[in-house]
Amino acid sequence: MNRSRLTLTTICVVMALLIIAGVFTHFTRENAPDIVPSQQVYPIDAAEESPAKPLQGPGEEKALDTWGEEIVDSIVEDSKWKLIPASVSMRKRLAQQVDMLTKESLQESLSMLSEIEMFYWPGEVEGPGELSFPLMKEDGQCEAGRCLSNRRFLKLLRELRSMPTSEAARMINAEIAETLPVYQRMFEDTWRHVLTQRAKHPVEGLPDYGAGPSLQISNNPDHSPTLSGARHKILSLLILAGNLNLSGTESEVRDVIAEAIKQRDRFYNMPEALLADRHSMLGTAGLYVRQVLATGLLGVQNSKGWRNKDRWTTHELTAYDAEFTPYDMMTRFSGPLPADYSKGRQLVKVHLPLDDSEFDSLLQISVNAD
Repeated sequence: MNRSRLTLTTICVVMALLIIAGVFTHFTRENAPDIVPSQQVYPIDAAEESPAKPLQGPGEEKALDTWGEEIVDSIVEDSKWKLIPASVSMRKRLAQQVDMLTKESLQESLSMLSEIEMFYWPGEVEGPGELSFPLMKEDGQCEAGRCLSNRRFLKLLRELRSMPTSEAARMINAEIAETLPVYQRMFEDTWRHVLTQRAKHPVEGLPDYGAGPSLQISNNPDHSPTLSGARHKILSLLILAGNLNLSGTESEVRDVIAEAIKQRDRFYNMPEALLADRHSMLGTAGLYVRQVLATGLLGVQNSKGWRNKDRWTTHELTAYDAEFTPYDMMTRFSGPLPADYSKGRQLVKVHLPLDDSEFDSLLQISVNAD
């Protein structure tokens, strides 16, 4: 009985403290002065305690605190960001990102497409699907979403679309030819590391738990590609080639598909390796992303399959320097901040999810169409 009274008393005290804290927070918010983002100095987020050196143009060197004020911030309206004042550091980072892309040439943007961070921020960050072989029909949607969320991808889509298709095809072919061997070497090195670690740390009794590669999702300081960055670059190039109907890239697109099929057959049929290891390696580091592969192949062939509306999801994307894209976190998680189409719309098709048998049938049809 005494224990019950003690517990009840404790609960009442805790509730009273919470009510007092809530009243105090409300009072301080109601009486706080209005914040003017252009004049207020905001604390840097914990993840940004050591911010990267600001971008510099030829002959320029600006201090970080003044650079943030001097940059022409064309992608943000303060009235909208006031709704979420805690996100001002995000505003500054977006401004830096867009400013950097604006300064890049087309060739520089193609080369830098392997930088992984823009595939994860500020957009799509969904995780892998269920642990099973064959891969689930829905597997691969997060990879396609990351490609479409990348503002460098949006810039390339607009610029490549405005040039002769033969020149666009030449540039994409060169990037695939350069990136694919680099990706293959990193993929093999990573798989060897997974096997080495598994030999040191076997997971006894838990065959489906705690496995797979550790993938870097931050850029290297020297701009060299990471495995995940090279992978997403190749997938992005296939979406670009398909949507621009670049028939001159079909050979390179088929090279990527051949590598993807080789990976699928290898990791599906490797009973000596832990299921979770090989599933994670294929699903998070491999090129076997059926939706993207189908988009690239049918698009460069400009076949009947490309023109069959029942096969596709059409995504309405923004300009790269839009205030918000459909994939930005602030658009998806905050109702007052819709995607910004004031600078134009870009339509991109991605094949609907398909399973292994449907994908194999598509490949067979595409071969017969040659």
